[in-house]
Amino acid sequence: QWYAVIDQDAGWFELDSGGGFERVEPIFGYPHEEGFVGESAGWEQVALDLSGVPADSSVRLVFESDASLADRGWYIDGAVLWDGDPVAPSIEPVTLPVDIQDVDGPYLVAFRVEDDREVASVNIHWKGQPDQAFGVLPMEELGGVWFAEIPGQSADTTVEWYAEASDGENIARWPTEGEEAFRVFLGAPSAVTRLDDARVAQSVSLSWVSPVSVNDIQEYEVWQEGQEPHRVWAPPTVLPLVRVDGALPQVQVRAIYAQGVGDASEPLTIEADVPSLTSVLPGVLWPGERVRLSVEGQSLYALDLATEVSLGEGVTVESVAVRDVNRLELVVTVTTAAENGDRALVMDGPQGRFVFPSAVSIGDGELSPLGLEVHPERVAQGSEEWVELEFGQAVEGAVQVVAEGGLYVGPVEALTPYRVRVRLSVAPDARVGAHTVQVTDGNRWWTHELQVFETTYTTSSGCHVRGVGGSGGALVWWALVLGVSGFRVRRFPTQQ
Repeated sequence: QWYAVIDQDAGWFELDSGGGFERVEPIFGYPHEEGFVGESAGWEQVALDLSGVPADSSVRLVFESDASLADRGWYIDGAVLWDGDPVAPSIEPVTLPVDIQDVDGPYLVAFRVEDDREVASVNIHWKGQPDQAFGVLPMEELGGVWFAEIPGQSADTTVEWYAEASDGENIARWPTEGEEAFRVFLGAPSAVTRLDDARVAQSVSLSWVSPVSVNDIQEYEVWQEGQEPHRVWAPPTVLPLVRVDGALPQVQVRAIYAQGVGDASEPLTIEADVPSLTSVLPGVLWPGERVRLSVEGQSLYALDLATEVSLGEGVTVESVAVRDVNRLELVVTVTTAAENGDRALVMDGPQGRFVFPSAVSIGDGELSPLGLEVHPERVAQGSEEWVELEFGQAVEGAVQVVAEGGLYVGPVEALTPYRVRVRLSVAPDARVGAHTVQVTDGNRWWTHELQVFETTYTTSSGCHVRGVGGSGGALVWWALVLGVSGFRVRRFPTQQ
């Protein structure tokens, strides 16, 4: 049968065994004192006990309704006459386990079970893991109520179970289909809140409300989705953020109890852009060099107004240029005394402090590949010649050479990735001694000293003539030319 009957209406059974129709009770009674009132739990079987009733007896179904409101009524699918015991026990829950913060247990289950003859057994079938088989837990009867206790379970365990009652011939099941379930857990923090409002950040300040629990909280785990958790004693705390492409960072908190790990809080989305580095070239700096660093990453625009940039002691950052939102350039000089090892890039500005650990490393100066050899290392006053530059590593761009003090740079030609040559003209009045020559490929700078020596000429008669410097920066260049009958002096034009 199936029914949906309002309170003013009712349906019931009547039996006429020879003395007229009289109302009779089904085996387990009516759900309402008036009969079948309310709503059934789907289609259900109802039985009448007709033992001892004369063979010519009659059963009828009575439905009474007034003229006011009505529901969908009472539906009968069929009727069967049985000989024997076709009726399974009636099983009605009294106490059911619910989600609970108790890992010790046990968890009480209680049913009221009735049968038209005798209840033979009532059992709980349960399991604590999805891949387990159901175990059987017998229930005990006390005062018409059957009890069983499911043992304690570890945190974050979902217990599935169902009950079966038997009268020896028929079995009743609760629930009729599927399983009931409850979860053993340890409480989660709530109201996770961000305490700062920075739109660009590498970390976030967080607070939360502690879980309501009878269990002792030892500490908390705070983490960004996809990252390792950080352990803290109590709120508030600061959590480092990691950039996740295409998504804003999400953070969660959970409590660590003496009994285990608690549930995670609801995720909190952090409305902030997280600058990050993907590459720094060159990645190794060497003592004594000046170099241009190409820094690539994401959301580097936030560093445009940086007021202080540091790579640690022994490294001077000369300039910072933001090329676009994801790229910037730094020109740095490394002292010869800079200690080798990893260096963090630290930038302070209006958006706050940004730290990029292990952005570059300082190499061991004794292993530096950045040597520069110059051939020849000495040039004469007034000369013009090709000077070869040989580098300790391949150059990365077009080489430029800058000289001073009467040294004039001409064309630069690449010979190999490691060697170039430069046409160098030396003024007749170039200062004698060491001259600084600066070389760059656009990313690194080299400095080398080139010696300029004084030009002398020896005649066949053993006389020595050399260039003589004049006053006021003018120079008169003299050369001796040996003639047929001795020698004569030729005076070249004065160079101003």
